[in-house]
Amino acid sequence: MIFVVISQLLIVLENEAGEHFYVKRLNVVCAAMMTVFALAGFSYFLFQMTPGVAQFWMGILLLLKVAFIVSFYNEMIRHRERVAEQ
Repeated sequence: MIFVVISQLLIVLENEAGEHFYVKRLNVVCAAMMTVFALAGFSYFLFQMTPGVAQFWMGILLLLKVAFIVSFYNEMIRHRERVAEQ
């Protein structure tokens, strides 16, 4: 559910800010987070004898979340700088 909320937030930011807010990279990271979350869930039920597989996917998901937060923060700073220049 949280990934759907994040994707809707990105759509709103893209529509409000227009061409000044670049969300392509953020959309890619959000889609990757949704995919890895689904893979982690499936691997948990499919590989119950080896829980390391699900833990691996959850580790990847954690790294993607950090990458998303850093990218979002950098894009917000760049957007403020662009708005300040105008």
